[in-house]
Amino acid sequence: MKAASKGRFLLKRVFSLIIPEFIRVFVYPVFRGRSVVNPLHKRTLNALINNSKLYERFSEVSLTQDKLLAKLWVERHAPWVKTPTVYRVARTFSGLDLESFEGSGFIKTNHSCGYNYFFNKGAKVPPDVVESFDLALTQKFNEAAVEWSYKYVRPRIYIEEVVESDLPDIELRDYKVFVVFGKAKMIQVDCDRFTNHRRSLFDVEWNELNVEFEYPSYDLKIERPERLTEMLEAAERIAMPFQFCRVDFYIAKDEIVFGEVSHYPEGGYGRFSPKCFEKEIIDATEEGRLFLDRYYV
Repeated sequence: MKAASKGRFLLKRVFSLIIPEFIRVFVYPVFRGRSVVNPLHKRTLNALINNSKLYERFSEVSLTQDKLLAKLWVERHAPWVKTPTVYRVARTFSGLDLESFEGSGFIKTNHSCGYNYFFNKGAKVPPDVVESFDLALTQKFNEAAVEWSYKYVRPRIYIEEVVESDLPDIELRDYKVFVVFGKAKMIQVDCDRFTNHRRSLFDVEWNELNVEFEYPSYDLKIERPERLTEMLEAAERIAMPFQFCRVDFYIAKDEIVFGEVSHYPEGGYGRFSPKCFEKEIIDATEEGRLFLDRYYV
């Protein structure tokens, strides 16, 4: 595991050094088995995201990508949204000093995705988990994919408050709001992520879409969040400076809880089924309408 991880990071580093960014945007999806994207032609969602990688480069992009600094941005622009408490921040795993930590929390990194470990007081953290975090803290995240927003994020590891679900026997649901040209346009809800991952999509009036995005749709009905309107307003305020970003929330104890901001979901190469929906997102936004009837359940 250690050798594979270091080898993967090294390969991406070499790839980043020898191939110019503009070419990488075209070539990188081929290595992932995805369709080539033209970032100059902003007529599809993935093209818009990749355009942002190359041309939307200002401090607010980097600030909101940093999972720690993004909390400050949210507190300023959407003060009615709760931001989970951060208990400790460090530069290395050992710097968290878990032996003296009371209680439980999620261990995360602020500069990458996929690093999320639940810790409870007195528990022994497996060596491979520690090694994985420490390796991640020495790397630039997604440099090969030209994900510029991570470039100036200083890697840190931290312990964050656990946000618990209000629904018994149901995992905490996160609501991922896609904001396109300043307008909330679509909500993504992921279910059973650690067992049988399903993903459902809704428009801003909570009408379910007959569209798949990387994963099959969830079979059961997902109720409309009671504070959906406030959530959408918060997403638009948080995303105001950007031509696109996704803002993630939870609903817990009747509070809207901030998750994170993602400027390049699925790396800008996510697959929709039907594929034409990727263009419909842009068309519907520019025309100020909901999606066409054929895209609904």
